[in-house]
Amino acid sequence: MRGIVGYIKNLLAYKNPKFDVIYFFGMCFLSGIVGVLVSAASGYELPALSFIVGYAGGDFAEGVFKILLKKKELQKGVSLYLSIIIMTVLLVMVFGLTVILQTQFKMVEASEKAVAALYAADAGIETVLVTVIHDAGAPQATYDSMPPLDNGATYHVEVKCSVTNTTNCPAGLTNDPNCSAQLYCINSLGTYKGTTRAVSVKYW
Repeated sequence: MRGIVGYIKNLLAYKNPKFDVIYFFGMCFLSGIVGVLVSAASGYELPALSFIVGYAGGDFAEGVFKILLKKKELQKGVSLYLSIIIMTVLLVMVFGLTVILQTQFKMVEASEKAVAALYAADAGIETVLVTVIHDAGAPQATYDSMPPLDNGATYHVEVKCSVTNTTNCPAGLTNDPNCSAQLYCINSLGTYKGTTRAVSVKYW
């Protein structure tokens, strides 16, 4: 893509530009190497980033290469080796930057999943409280989000009576020896794209 764009720019900027096949495919190969390195560093999960970095990295490397070729004192053999060294350094820099960006992207994605899972768990708690407080009814032993929430998240809620609530414990619920609340212990587990978060509430 970058090679085609560059050739079109030359056609528009110059009359009858010379098409250097070796140079054209060499720059395409360089951009492809940068893109492959970026893809490998990102686990092949960010094709758009690989395309952008490959395009920009190849363009930058070509610019440096052209500047070096304009130096007459470098055209006597040094330019080739120096260009290879500079391009290698650029590739290492691009690879390192990609690893850092990929880590940041994963952290942001993990945070988004965690927040969505936490909200799903909270929605499960709210479902039980609506039954107990608003409707003044007895809670069920379990609640499940059927169908899933609008964003695809789900929740699973378990309600148990406290260890001391033996007379007012609704049918279907069991007494939890670890529940120190006056009436119920509500445990909700929210799930979103493989990420889970839990919320526990003691109802007095």
